[in-house]
Amino acid sequence: MEKIPPELLIEIFNHLCGSAQSLRVNRQWFQHLMPIIWKAVDDRHLSNVTRGRRQMYASAIKSLRLTYRGPRIHEKLGRLEFPRLNTLISDQGLLDRLANQCRQLSRIELSRLAPGVTTEPILHLLDKCSSLERISLHGDVLSDQVIRRLAQLRKLRKLKVGHYIEHDTIDAANLESIPQPFPSIEKLTIEGSELSLLSLGKIATLVRKTKKLDASLGYDPNPALNQHPLVPLTELRELKIRAQMTDSLSPHDFVTLTALPQLEVLIIWAEPFHRSTPSWDDHIRYLASGLPNLKVFSLICGAIGTTAKSLIALGECCQSLEKCKIPAMEFNILDLQLLQAPLFPKLKELTTGTFVPERGLNEVPEKHAMIFASQFPELSCIGYYDVKSDPDRCDFTASVHEAWSNNRTAEGKPPLREMNYLLDMSFDERAYLQW
Repeated sequence: MEKIPPELLIEIFNHLCGSAQSLRVNRQWFQHLMPIIWKAVDDRHLSNVTRGRRQMYASAIKSLRLTYRGPRIHEKLGRLEFPRLNTLISDQGLLDRLANQCRQLSRIELSRLAPGVTTEPILHLLDKCSSLERISLHGDVLSDQVIRRLAQLRKLRKLKVGHYIEHDTIDAANLESIPQPFPSIEKLTIEGSELSLLSLGKIATLVRKTKKLDASLGYDPNPALNQHPLVPLTELRELKIRAQMTDSLSPHDFVTLTALPQLEVLIIWAEPFHRSTPSWDDHIRYLASGLPNLKVFSLICGAIGTTAKSLIALGECCQSLEKCKIPAMEFNILDLQLLQAPLFPKLKELTTGTFVPERGLNEVPEKHAMIFASQFPELSCIGYYDVKSDPDRCDFTASVHEAWSNNRTAEGKPPLREMNYLLDMSFDERAYLQW
């Protein structure tokens, strides 16, 4: 072992990170492997260690997952020190003791509090651990006091909330009295809420510096017209929206999104509603015209119909687009033949519906493939969805794809990476997995 170079040993040990038995090989293996294997553990493993050796392992832990196991576990772990701990994943109330010992924490995840535990331990932890950079809160733990304390954390960069945020709770936090709430926030994720896009306005005024926003939307029967609530987010670069139904997204919402010309990533996922939604080609054209810097665009919803008009609008307005995913879009490639090529000079990944052949004509797949290749010269990955379960369109799409692949091979280009969704699952299952 002494003759093995140190860098090779480290590589070997990294591959053995899941094998606790490796600690027993010899003293050298134990010294090198212990910090790796014990870097991320849960309280069960630590509590099972004999009392005399427990602190040695606690000193190596960087990430600790706590599961509610009663006061006995609290007693065992509450006496330990965790000098290297920077991530705490907890679903119980051991927070008070750890707050005094782990002030270097940079990340915590709290899924729920133990029975009978209030939000006081969370407040105590937030007060003591001013170095926190990433926080994930799930369950009913967002009191107005917790929100106010979160807003005062100077280093907080990422905040994830998995519970409905009441507007009254935000008002009670009186964040307006804080000179600069959430001063370093870069990413905000709100799950479990059913907000309208417009109702995010109140939150937007509080997180003006965030670069990424991920939110769940519900239906707002009385949207306030002629307002642009996301305008305060002048540094927003990435927006992800989960809509509970297609009716949650209105044309006015698209007007709202055009107020973010700096946006680079826009991903919209909507659960299909019970009735068909008309084509959104006009809405997408309007949207694309206001987002010239878009690099990633994804619109996933089985009920939203789109055609080549949407594709053309994105190509003409969003010249920097690199990834595009519209599974419900089915189009005739011949609609692109009169456009100046390339329509998408930088697009590398495309997910679309099936190609539509011209009615009444004996279509030649090679012609479609040639036109498609000229409009998408940099494309290296493509996927197709058979939204309408049409075997003829599937066959035609496969023929065009084969002709296109053969042309690439003849030109010495690398083979396409394929994401073939034509046969495997229902649309909803596939769309959800790709979100």
